[in-house]
Order: sequence, then structure tokens, then C-alpha cells
Amino acid sequence: MALFDLLSEWAIWAPFTFVVRGIMGYIIGRIAWSNGKDGNNIITNIIAIVLSGIWMIFGYYITEIILYGNHIKAMASIPGNITQIIIGMIIGIPVAQILKKHIKINIK
Repeated sequence: MALFDLLSEWAIWAPFTFVVRGIMGYIIGRIAWSNGKDGNNIITNIIAIVLSGIWMIFGYYITEIILYGNHIKAMASIPGNITQIIIGMIIGIPVAQILKKHIKINIK
């Protein structure tokens, strides 16, 4: 996502996106792969996405306050961020399951 920001008109967002999305990935991975689950437990994966989504909403809220100096505009972006999280979960979980089933990569 940060690369997209750099290559588009949103370049100023790139460092923030790198941090926010990087921490999101860490949160998801840490939870989904906890206690030997290996990312295979759908309920745990949903919890991981929801918790990382809360971080994303907070991270981008703070980013918008920094970039625009306006908390009202930052609040207006929350519904779009929630939509991103929900659509990402609806698409991401099934795609990840299919890929894990068909591509035998042993990650430890």
C-alpha cells in the first residue's frame, strides 16, 4: 500500500501507510499464528483482522490529524476505513485458505 501511495498522487501518505499497514500485518500474524494455529483458525483470523482494523482506524485517524490538522475530516474517513476492513476480511480469509490449501509452503 505504501508503494501505491508513492506511485500515485498520495505520496505524502507513504511513510504513514508503511507504519500503519506494517503494524497491522504484525498484529494479524501474531494473533493468527499464535498457539500453533498456523493461521488456520477462521475465528482467530477474524479476531486478528478486527483488532488490526481498530489499529488501522486509529493510525489513519492520527495520520489525517497530522497531515490536515483537522479531526473532523479525520473522523469522516472512519466509515471508509471500516469498509476496507470488512471487504478485506470477506475476500482475504477465503483467498488465504485457498492459497494455503493449494500452495504447500511450510512457514515456521
